[in-house]
Amino acid sequence: RLYAGSVGNGLRVWHPDELKLLYVDFSSKQIVIPSNQANISGYNIQLTLRTPSGASYPLEPGSIFEQGGQTLIDFTHPSLSEDGSYQLEMIVGSTSEQIVDMAVISFDREDVIRTGDRMVNDLEQLTLPKIGVVLTPPSAKVQQLLDLIPDQLGIVWAGLPDQPNMRPYQLFDWDPEKPDQLTSAHSNLTYPNELYPEDRVLMAINAKGEVVEYPYYEDAEGKRYFHTAHIWYKQRQYVLNQIGALAASDPSGAARVLLKFAQVYEGYVPVYDHTWNNRPLDMEAGP
Repeated sequence: RLYAGSVGNGLRVWHPDELKLLYVDFSSKQIVIPSNQANISGYNIQLTLRTPSGASYPLEPGSIFEQGGQTLIDFTHPSLSEDGSYQLEMIVGSTSEQIVDMAVISFDREDVIRTGDRMVNDLEQLTLPKIGVVLTPPSAKVQQLLDLIPDQLGIVWAGLPDQPNMRPYQLFDWDPEKPDQLTSAHSNLTYPNELYPEDRVLMAINAKGEVVEYPYYEDAEGKRYFHTAHIWYKQRQYVLNQIGALAASDPSGAARVLLKFAQVYEGYVPVYDHTWNNRPLDMEAGP
């Protein structure tokens, strides 16, 4: 359901027809808009998720692409743990414009759960044809993606030790050309660093019986900062956001990336990932 609430100065209510919110997986969704109603090339897109209790979470748009006369916007979000109605605010505009467009998509947690259950049931009954792919040597782009795939799932919620009162969400920039570091969005500090060393470790056992380590820094108040694990999350999401376009242009490269994910997945462990409460779990604890 698309609707408009009260908007502030500089915001124009936007009612694109046939807008859809598609379920991808537990933490990933996709906005679909007819391209003739979504001239967003060169524009900034801001997404904000508002929970039933009123908390708001800025979201990072993933890949944005055109397909079959439609504009598709991928994004990930934190766990929808509250019962009730959520709002997804989408603001589209450029810094040179005084007025930007805003659309609000409303959806209920129960609808999301039912959609996810239905997709799982459909997949279990679906038999897809297997298409053979002739493997060719990986291109430089594919090799970069292969090298970025982390050995572990990673952690979404990561705070800034120098600003511990900030909500630990979207506080870092990450560059695939500098894949092993985070840059604070609020200072010139990069992480991990010697000022806040990740000298503590949480451990869990994966399905292969191996010990998995999640290093972290802990401050005087007992808050934990998982910077390396947040890098793993950033790397994984970056690669996942590239696979769709890669499959169309380089099926062999996409097959290599999927194979690498299948290989490292065997060593992944579940992660309990919430605000200031993060830890890896033994594989026997659940999926």
